[in-house]
Amino acid sequence: MTFAISMFILVMQFFWKYIDDLMGKGLSGSVILELLFYISASLIPLALPLAILLSSIMTLGNLSENNELTALKSSGLSLYKILRPLAGVTLIIAICTFLFANYVIPVANLKWHSLIFDIQNTKISSILKPGTYSKELDGYAIKVDQGEGDHFTGILIHDHTNPNEIKTIRAKEGKIYKTENGKYLFFELKNGSAMEELAPQPARYSSDGVIHSPNANHPARRSSFEQATYKIDLSGFDLNRSREELFKDKHEMLNVFQINYAIDSIAISRRDVLTNFLKNIKNDHPYFVSLTYQNNPHSYE
Repeated sequence: MTFAISMFILVMQFFWKYIDDLMGKGLSGSVILELLFYISASLIPLALPLAILLSSIMTLGNLSENNELTALKSSGLSLYKILRPLAGVTLIIAICTFLFANYVIPVANLKWHSLIFDIQNTKISSILKPGTYSKELDGYAIKVDQGEGDHFTGILIHDHTNPNEIKTIRAKEGKIYKTENGKYLFFELKNGSAMEELAPQPARYSSDGVIHSPNANHPARRSSFEQATYKIDLSGFDLNRSREELFKDKHEMLNVFQINYAIDSIAISRRDVLTNFLKNIKNDHPYFVSLTYQNNPHSYE
């Protein structure tokens, strides 16, 4: 019971920390459960000490309240003998926790770090950088002048999803949001205009084989609005899973043996860098070059 309470508090703390990254992404239930599973595994070493502390206090408090602890002492048992089983159980739990933290926690950390990284990169507002065109969404080129979060000014949208009917939407300001299922992105635009270039007539061949091109001018349609809503399909902007190899070298993803190996590798690399540095100084510095020539002039012949 105490372990479940401790785990619940720690998991809620994690979700409270990453609530802004998880909300409004249209994540499936399987992704949420996978993230919850790996987070719970990585939080076990933190929850176990709290659970042992609370359960020990509750157990000994219950024994003292019912005078059972007094009865044990009056029967000749010392406090150390009474606490010996509790200490033995705690020692066994500590050994199991070390093995769990050494072999399971690094894998769980690798899984949930890579997953939360992928979830954070699906944030729609992060693809809109003021002053530059964003082409993250297939078929669209979007540019904003200023803004952050979900509110922007100077919005320009080029819709190329239909090559024969290119649309250009301009608005002084607007806000963006996603639907609850994460399938569509909505722009609420204010004080703008929309221009749609209609399909031009294709070139045609005459009976004598001469190409007759249509007039360079082709029809277009323009409209103005005070407030409008523009919808973009996000079916191609789903959660993409990145390679876990990008995160495997962080210290949180390594066990004790891998960390010791990494320390040895860093020490060897550091020694090699220092040796090469001193060798370069010796070969390039005029003093060392002249000294080497004086000692062995035949080496330069």
